[in-house]
Amino acid sequence: MVENLTRRFGKKVAIDALSFSIAPGEIVGFLGPNGAGKTTTLRILAGLIDATSGTAFLGNFSISRRGHCPSRLFAYMAENNPLPDRLTVWEYLQLRAQLKNVPDVRREVTQILQACDLLYRARRCVIGKLSRGHRQRVGLADALLGRPQILLLDEPTMGLDPRQARDLRQLLRRLPDAPTIFFSSHVLGEVEAFCPRVLILSGGKLIADGFPEALRHRMLPRSPQRWHGHSRRLVQDGGSLEKQLRTLPGILEVDLRRDLEEFHYTVSIGEGGGLAAALCLFGSSSEERLLSWERESSPLEDVFLAATEEGNTP
Repeated sequence: MVENLTRRFGKKVAIDALSFSIAPGEIVGFLGPNGAGKTTTLRILAGLIDATSGTAFLGNFSISRRGHCPSRLFAYMAENNPLPDRLTVWEYLQLRAQLKNVPDVRREVTQILQACDLLYRARRCVIGKLSRGHRQRVGLADALLGRPQILLLDEPTMGLDPRQARDLRQLLRRLPDAPTIFFSSHVLGEVEAFCPRVLILSGGKLIADGFPEALRHRMLPRSPQRWHGHSRRLVQDGGSLEKQLRTLPGILEVDLRRDLEEFHYTVSIGEGGGLAAALCLFGSSSEERLLSWERESSPLEDVFLAATEEGNTP
C-alpha cells in the first residue's frame, strides 16, 4: 500500500502524492512516458532511496523502517540489471544466496536455476559471455532467491527480442507461490498481455488505475472503435454486406476491399454501439462466412495516449 508518496530532487517533483494498493498475488503493470517517475517509485519501494514524504508498506512492513522489514519479503530487479562478468552463473547465484542468508544454498540455487532454465549454463558459462536474454534470466534468478512474496521489476524485458521477452513473461507466469508482481515497461502490448491491471504515471502523478478496457470506457467514452472483418463469399452471385452494415445504428463508417472471393471490412463503431448487430448480421448471412473480426487498436494504447496527453490531469 502506498499513501501520498512524494519525492523531490531539489525543486523538481519526481513523484507527487502517489496513492495505490496492490493485493497479494496480483500482477500490475506500471506505465508512463520517460521521466514520469516509474523508476523513482520502484527505487523508493526497494529501499534504495528515501521518499520526501508519504508512506508505503510492503506487506505489513513500512519502508521507512527498513531494518524491520524481512529481506526476503521482496526483491527488486533494476532496469540495467548490473551483473559481474567474470563469475559463472552458479558462482554468482551462490554468493547472492549466501548474502541473503538463504537456508540450504545449494538446493535453493539448483531449484531457481531449473525454474529459470539456466541449469545447463550454470557452471559452464561466465556471465559476461551470456546473451542479453540469458543475462536477464540471471537477474531474475537472483531476485527469486529466497522466494520473495513481492517482485519489483523495472523494465525486465528491455533490450530483449520478441521471443526472449515472451520467454521471460512465460517464466514469470510459471513461478511457484504466485508472488505479487509490480512490472514497469514501455511496451504497451506486453503489459496488456501480462498484466490484468495497469497504473499509468505522468508528470509524477497517478492518472489512471484499473483494467485497460474499463479505463478506455471511462476515459474515452465517445471515441469510435475501428474493427477489421474478413469474410468469404459462399454463393457465386452473392454480394457483400456493405450496404446492410451502413444502415445499422451506431455504425459510423464502412470501408470494403474485395479480394477475389473474399471481403475485407474496416468498420467504425460509435458511442451508440452496433458491434453486436454487425456480428449478428454476419452470423445470419447465407452469402458470407465471417472468418475473423479484430479490433484495430489496443485498448491500453488508447488509454495511454489519452492519459499522457499534455495538459491532461487526473
